[in-house]
Amino acid sequence: MGALAVQMNQPAAGLPFFVAALESDPTRRQYWVSYIDALLQANQIDEAQQILALAQQQGLQGEDVDALAERLQRVAPAASTVPQNIKKSPRLNPRSQADLL
Repeated sequence: MGALAVQMNQPAAGLPFFVAALESDPTRRQYWVSYIDALLQANQIDEAQQILALAQQQGLQGEDVDALAERLQRVAPAASTVPQNIKKSPRLNPRSQADLL
């Protein structure tokens, strides 16, 4: 449903579905990538930066992740450094921090 909302140019409407997907299986890298992409499309830049930093701290990596990071740099170059004391998003409660690759 989240992907459908994004395709219909309503990324904000899809965000709760991506959160639900991540809560059900935080080890699925595509859930993280799709959620961060939807946050960017919904112009929720700060949240996208925090979630990307959290995912990267937990091992998420790859070309698609690098592309998201570059998009964030272009959208918010002044906020290119994310604070080191980022807390987990209150909406996400990952069961496992491993296997995000």
